[in-house]
Amino acid sequence: MSANWQRALSLGAAIGLIACACGIAPAAETPPGSLATRLDWAIDLTVGKRVDAKMLSSTDGAVAREQLQLQFLALPRATQDEILANAARMGGETGAVYATRAVYSATQDAVRDAVAQVSPATRAIQVMNPKPTAEPKLGLLSNDLVFNPTVGPCRVADTRNNINANWPGPIPPLGARQIWAFYDSVYDWSTDQGGTGKAGAGNCVGTLVNLPGPIAVVATVSVTNTSATGALRAWNGTGTLTVGASNAWVAGDIVANTTVIPLDRIDPPYPNSGPYKRDFAVYNNSFGPVDVIVDVIGYLSKNTATPLDCVTVTGRLWGLSGGAGNFPAPACPAGYTRILGSMNLPGGFVSGGVLPDSCTVTDEAPGPTYYFSCDAYCCRVPGQ
Repeated sequence: MSANWQRALSLGAAIGLIACACGIAPAAETPPGSLATRLDWAIDLTVGKRVDAKMLSSTDGAVAREQLQLQFLALPRATQDEILANAARMGGETGAVYATRAVYSATQDAVRDAVAQVSPATRAIQVMNPKPTAEPKLGLLSNDLVFNPTVGPCRVADTRNNINANWPGPIPPLGARQIWAFYDSVYDWSTDQGGTGKAGAGNCVGTLVNLPGPIAVVATVSVTNTSATGALRAWNGTGTLTVGASNAWVAGDIVANTTVIPLDRIDPPYPNSGPYKRDFAVYNNSFGPVDVIVDVIGYLSKNTATPLDCVTVTGRLWGLSGGAGNFPAPACPAGYTRILGSMNLPGGFVSGGVLPDSCTVTDEAPGPTYYFSCDAYCCRVPGQ
């Protein structure tokens, strides 16, 4: 496994052995079976302060801590080393705040890179941290896509929480599991996927999406509790298992990668991957069970035209008896732009035309006075 592609650490490593030398006392010993990284001194400090300030509950703080750890592991080793070196030079709380923000920033850079490299020329999925030879990440998508991020990493799935018969703990050897990536109504991600939070709330704002929904998800997919060498494939979960490993490991590794995964909620599911089709699936090609964690970062959707929000503002009444004139249209409400004058003319021998800010009217049969209004047709982009 290439060190430039992905970085794996063993479970149960003591933080005291891997804390960086920045004048910060190592965190307390890691609980058995938990994750440890070289950045835990900074993560513990920044997340701990948010918990102390009641900005996060202790439960949410534990999830946020692990999400930062996994995002750190998903970064290339060179980026990890750079963040650690800069944090060490700063030291203390300043270094800790810098480090956690740098992880977030580097993850966003990786997301932008992945979105930019989406290619219509191949079906394969590849990870954001590419192998030395560049490989396309995702195929059969329009080049004109919109990336919609969630407020924060939203944990939509965690097999470590043995929920029910439809979500029975670790993924078995040579087995697959269907996963929801978004939901179209209020949904608690712990219900049957072992996630945390609710669609549309907290870090999961952005996971509540109307159908038909996005065509791909950007997520950090992590593998832990590995017992045999293998790799995880993430694909749209249909009957054909597409190529492209999102994680590869040897026994005892924890591997995290930020991955672009196509979605399909309609076609038949991969055999024995669950009782019904969800948005995508993961496949464990090792001969040992593995736990999988999915933190959604955002979605890719096809770019569609946004209907304008338009209103008509009725102008004052004007009178005309013979001849012609130019009559101003009224002002638009705040935030709207006047697109065109809009005439409300009587019948008879009255004609006219419209300009963006006025109406021209001609009375072709002098005699009675004709009354009319020059209205304004005003539009804006919704929400602006």
